[in-house]
This record gives sequence, structure tokens and C-alpha cells, in this order.
Amino acid sequence: MRPGEFKILAALMENPEGLTYTKLKDKTNLSNPVLSEYLARFKNEGVILASVGWKTQTGENKQKKERSRYVLAGAYLGKESMPSDFEQKVSALMSAIPFESLRISRVRDPDRRQKVFSDFLNYHTGNIRALILLSIMKSIKASLGEPSLHEDAVLFEKIVKSGKKKVRLHGKKFLDHWEQRLSLFHSALQEKLVNWVMPYVQFLALGSMGNLDSALYGFTKEIPALLLRFDKNIVEKTFWHGELEKAVPQN
Repeated sequence: MRPGEFKILAALMENPEGLTYTKLKDKTNLSNPVLSEYLARFKNEGVILASVGWKTQTGENKQKKERSRYVLAGAYLGKESMPSDFEQKVSALMSAIPFESLRISRVRDPDRRQKVFSDFLNYHTGNIRALILLSIMKSIKASLGEPSLHEDAVLFEKIVKSGKKKVRLHGKKFLDHWEQRLSLFHSALQEKLVNWVMPYVQFLALGSMGNLDSALYGFTKEIPALLLRFDKNIVEKTFWHGELEKAVPQN
């Protein structure tokens, strides 16, 4: 999600009654072409609705003029079925986050709202973890596809069997192949992180804005425990760290 798109959704999250084009432009500081482009796309995707019929009195003759207010589509989640394509499913889930969080913020009982919001966060943070793993796996697969591993095996065998004069030549080819592979991995990973992970994190942050009271109500006490996850002593107590130390002791 682009920064300008995030600004539009954030402004509408803070103003669920809707904003006029002028007010939206003031709050986002976007130019007319950019704002119009983003609004048109959001409206086409059903993320934002333009409510026509809001009337004001303008001019010397006090004539009534219809103006539009842009509002978040509260019924956006009401789809009968999820898309079949995986990337479309991810996009649909991301786009639905602000509307789900808006509904959560309207739960009156604070304890119930905090529990719902907690489950909401746990589900979506789990999705982010899954997307990170998928991004890494798909990037590795893309980087190993071309050139083939068989070529590397042949080159490595030539390095082992070659004399001093050719070992440098074959070794350079081998390194060049892996340099290409690393370049493919980096570009593929960056593409997946930019298209999947970062927008999901942005949407989740956007969704949390409408439930700040729930976050403060139930999650501030968890902050010390969350910070401890980065402590060396906690890392040393993990299963993976202990098993790794047994299997491959440090020199």
C-alpha cells in the first residue's frame, strides 16, 4: 500500500461519518491528480463509497448543492465467498482489516472488546508470519530455478578435478552462478515483502488506530514480556537454540 493510500484510509478511519473531497485533500496533503486516482481505484474495488445527497447552502441565492462524502465501505466484508487465487485472498483479507477493526471498536463492553481485538491481532500477526515464510520459500525456489543445480554440480566437479591453471576459471564460473542466484533471491524476496508483508503490516497498524483504547486497556501490561523476547537469556532458553548447541557445539 502506498503512503498516500494509507493516508486516505487513516483519515477515513478517524472520521467514520465521511469526509468531502476538500477535507480529505486537506488531511492527506495529496495533489488533486493523486487523490482522484486513489479514490477512483478504492471506489472501483469497493473499499470506499461516495455518499451523494449531503446538501449545503451556497452562493448569494442560498441554493442547495449536492456534495459527496467519502466513507469506508462498512459492508465490504460481506462477501459470500473468498477469491480462489491466493494473492487475491491475501489482498481481500488485508483490505478488510480496517472495516473489521471499525466493527470491533463499536463493541460496547471493554472486556469483550479487548478479547475480540486480541484474537483479531493474533490471527493477523499469524498471517504476517506465514507471509514472511512464504516469501522466503518462494524466493529460494525462484533463485534455485535458473541456472540449474546440475550445472553447479558439474562446475564443482570440474573445480575438484582440474589442475591449478583451470581451478580459478571454473571457480569463477561457479561463483558467478551463485552471485546470479543471490541476485534473483534478493529481488524476489524484496518483491514479496513489498507486495505482501509491508502492506499487511500497514493495514494492521491502520486497523489498530480505531482500537487504541483496547490496546491500552489490555496490551500495555504485555509490553515488558514482548521486549524480553529480544533478551539473550530468553534466546538461550528456546528449544531450537538448545538443540542447536547440542548438535553443533560452538568452537
